[in-house]
Amino acid sequence: MAFVYLCSISANLEIGRSNKTNLMLFAMRDFNAVKRITTAYIKLLFPHWKHKVGVNLDEFDRYCLQPAIRRRGVIKEQCHNIDPEFKVKMPEIRLK
Repeated sequence: MAFVYLCSISANLEIGRSNKTNLMLFAMRDFNAVKRITTAYIKLLFPHWKHKVGVNLDEFDRYCLQPAIRRRGVIKEQCHNIDPEFKVKMPEIRLK
């Protein structure tokens, strides 16, 4: 069941592109983390969404995607407070 959620999320999201390979690696790490947090929000808030067809994209963005991006941003800030080598800036993650 989790695979269905991840597939439907991956089909609806895209990440902003970067010219630097190293930055893109960290952006993909954040992108994957946001996908997993978003999946958790979907399972908790909208358990009736089983397929991509039943997903309301406005509700998905407001209640699942944006909170997931904010939560990942908090984690990045905490990592930056521990070690300044970690970047605070989140990559641009948006709906297609």
